Amino acid sequence: MTTFLLKIDCRLDLGGATPLPKEASEWEGAQITFKRPVYLEGGASAEVADGDTILVWTHQSRRHGGGYGLTARGTARHVRSGDRKTRHATLTGVHLLRPHYGLQGWKRGVPTGSAVAERILESFHRNTYLLTEEQLLEFMAVVDKYADGGPRNPSLSRAEENLATVDNIEEVNKALETRYARQKVRPEQAQFRAALLLRYRSRCAISGCEVVETLQAAHVIPVSKNAALQNEPLNGLLLRCDIHSLFDSALLAIHPETHQVVLSRKLTSSDYQKFASCIVHPAPDQRYLRAQFDFFQNKQGENSL
Repeated sequence: MTTFLLKIDCRLDLGGATPLPKEASEWEGAQITFKRPVYLEGGASAEVADGDTILVWTHQSRRHGGGYGLTARGTARHVRSGDRKTRHATLTGVHLLRPHYGLQGWKRGVPTGSAVAERILESFHRNTYLLTEEQLLEFMAVVDKYADGGPRNPSLSRAEENLATVDNIEEVNKALETRYARQKVRPEQAQFRAALLLRYRSRCAISGCEVVETLQAAHVIPVSKNAALQNEPLNGLLLRCDIHSLFDSALLAIHPETHQVVLSRKLTSSDYQKFASCIVHPAPDQRYLRAQFDFFQNKQGENSL
């Protein structure tokens, strides 16, 4: 499915729903009006279709409803035509994005770190943008950086800049051994998790569980607080908490080529056997998976001695 960002006028486009929701239920089933979509770079794009993911940006200006900015993620249902320039849809599967992210007071010309955010700044008008995966991940990476403290100078890591990190196999193995020996309790990284929730459509990548409260952002290769890979979605999996624990304990891995789940022999007679050979899609970067899979295989050999 495709992801669209809807920039809407709270007074006109929410079908009477509050522009400042406190609970997801306040927007569940809301009728939303939006402009026909375009690409971020300009030009008409594919239309929104039933099942597509939509991100809702409510205009922050008081003249246009005084919304939060980036407010919620949901799924478009019952998409239908309005006039020549607009479409309507029912918003379902609503998940409020907290803390909300806005650009109120951001000075034009100051880099945001996201082409999506800068387009919102450039254009005061309502609009609908079809987002590529790269644009989406870049945007969600920036959202968490700013959401809890307002504008700051961005320091955004990109996949193409980070992939070289995995080539230092000595550092990778050291990090994997540290995690295996003593799993650290670390603060939840909201940016990383938000990006993975979008990437995996709020479902566990292995079990398909949709209970968001049980889903955790797992790193394929563990990283320190300041490492370049800290918030790289291609180094991540959205996993149910128990499966995350098995993954970190080298009792479960994902084959780097087939993307199938591989279980330790210790889990052969367990309830987790049903996940053996499940295919993970989308998969993390192959080089990250290769490092973790090799570590997993080594641990199976050690445990058989």
